[in-house]
Amino acid sequence: MLLFLSYAYEDREVAREIAERLGQEHIRIYPPQNGDVSHQIMISGIEGAIGQADGFLVLLSPHSLASSSCQRERDLALHQERSRRTNGSEPAFIQVLKIGETPSPEIRSLQGRPWHDLTSKHSKEIALSDLADSFTPRDDGTIAAAGAANDDTGLPIFRNREEELDAVRNGLVSESGEHFWLVIAPPQLGKTWFLERISQEITERQPDRWIVHPVDVRKQAEEVRGNPEELLRVMFGCSYSPVMAPNNVRQQAIDIKGTDKFHLYLLDSAELLDTTTVRQLRWYLSQVNHYIQERRNKNVRLALIVASRRDRDWRGVSPRPRLKTLPLSKFEFIVVQDALEDLARDMNREISPGDLRKDAELVYRMSEGLPALLYQYLNWIQEQQWTDLQRLEDREQFDKLTGPYIEGELLSQNSLFRSGPIPTSEKRVALEQALKVLVLFRFLTQSHLRHYVDSEGTLRRVFEPLRWTVEEFWEIVSNTDLLSRPAREPWEEIYEPIRRLLCRHWYPSERELAKAHHHAGDFIQSWLSGQLGIEQAVIMVECLWHQSQILTLSRSVNMDRTLIRLARDLSASFVPSSIHSQEDLRQYAVDRMREDAELAEAVDSVDGLFGRLIDAVLRPAED
Repeated sequence: MLLFLSYAYEDREVAREIAERLGQEHIRIYPPQNGDVSHQIMISGIEGAIGQADGFLVLLSPHSLASSSCQRERDLALHQERSRRTNGSEPAFIQVLKIGETPSPEIRSLQGRPWHDLTSKHSKEIALSDLADSFTPRDDGTIAAAGAANDDTGLPIFRNREEELDAVRNGLVSESGEHFWLVIAPPQLGKTWFLERISQEITERQPDRWIVHPVDVRKQAEEVRGNPEELLRVMFGCSYSPVMAPNNVRQQAIDIKGTDKFHLYLLDSAELLDTTTVRQLRWYLSQVNHYIQERRNKNVRLALIVASRRDRDWRGVSPRPRLKTLPLSKFEFIVVQDALEDLARDMNREISPGDLRKDAELVYRMSEGLPALLYQYLNWIQEQQWTDLQRLEDREQFDKLTGPYIEGELLSQNSLFRSGPIPTSEKRVALEQALKVLVLFRFLTQSHLRHYVDSEGTLRRVFEPLRWTVEEFWEIVSNTDLLSRPAREPWEEIYEPIRRLLCRHWYPSERELAKAHHHAGDFIQSWLSGQLGIEQAVIMVECLWHQSQILTLSRSVNMDRTLIRLARDLSASFVPSSIHSQEDLRQYAVDRMREDAELAEAVDSVDGLFGRLIDAVLRPAED
């Protein structure tokens, strides 16, 4: 009997007590509380473990409700429960173990499941006894059969990231490949999932060759996160003290070489580590790897994958080994379509290819290809029995499905102020107000912020009492977890799907959003005067994009004429320099346009308009 136990780090002692009590009844718990777990479950990861589990236990407390990892586990379990009900299995897959008082609105998704009160010593003993009895296999083997029946009805395994998975997997298993990786992405884009899949696939591809050492920084105590010695002890299972003493570093390498195995170290949630800890960890890794490579044994390999929201401190050629950066992309449309096809098959729905594509386009647009939201939308579709999906476009439904993700994850303290002290409410309001105006732009500089902080600026009222300089405010903005990493240009960019989602969140009506784009476009166009370099081309493309948004949102019937006129005027205004001619600047602008999927999508409603815009930029004098 296997139960998945979902709990927050702060409740770990209660989780350990529950695991020990149920273990006396020969019930296994995942994640294991004593470090002992079967190899099969270990490599399957969270998704696989929930798919294999006979039950899912929620340790309900304020800490678990605030935990994004617990929320993800609950989402996975809800989907698994619905799949099991569809296939006629036992309905009570999810059971709630209440260990603390929680506000009732936060637990709506758990209503209707069996609840157990563990808030007192007496009630805890009764509840655990009842729980153990409920999962004791009966003579007819009903529970065991229920678990076995789910082998083919697991959680949706999105067919995504194949190229990214191939790159890392092939690098790890190849003797001459890349063995050290930095996987980077904004919040909830599937970094943990990615690590679990890599762990599973390399052990399947090279069975009995790999030992995987997973460490999630989020689940470590504060004294471990901020102490390089303790973190290394956890990662490497090192018993030597001090860990970083030269002789002990060498001995750790000798121990690894003596295993005659490949070792993969997985470090998740690495954005929680400070600069000093990262530097010490990289130094230690460099020294251990040096000793392993010395007169090396081909049967021994050291590999590392770091998953983080940030690339700072992890990039660079020194110290060796250098980590190869892999930014995770959002899910593409085909992934959403495949997921809906799988869901339709599981629900025994006959949907025409045309209707399925329309539904996929709607879900893709509303979820912005973000994995955490895609789970939410698939769950909603299943709950609603695939009825009237157009309701997803209603504001009320959008707020219900995306509100918890936006407020609880994207705009959480961890995402906005991770690198600094706990902010005051005034600072948090100021940053959110700043982001509200900055999400209108596809690239950000201090000048954007300064424009809105100036005496007539939108942010003046919230900014002035804090006595921040623009430079200080900009430092805070550029350290949020919502930005694209690694930076591709000498400016900052909010990660595209997050930017689009926040725009919809903060500007609920098309009229309001069009007005905001009008002000943003005016500000961007004002930059053109006085520019001499390729920035003119960059600004021109942004002007076209803002104008395309205004025209689309206002349902203009003259989009083509308006945009083409603007493109010609801006292209004709390019000022050449000793480095770039007008033709150079126009060609550079066109090259950026051809790579601009958002701009192409914005003008797609007018047949042939994108090509005509390119011609207008290249030859502005032609009518």
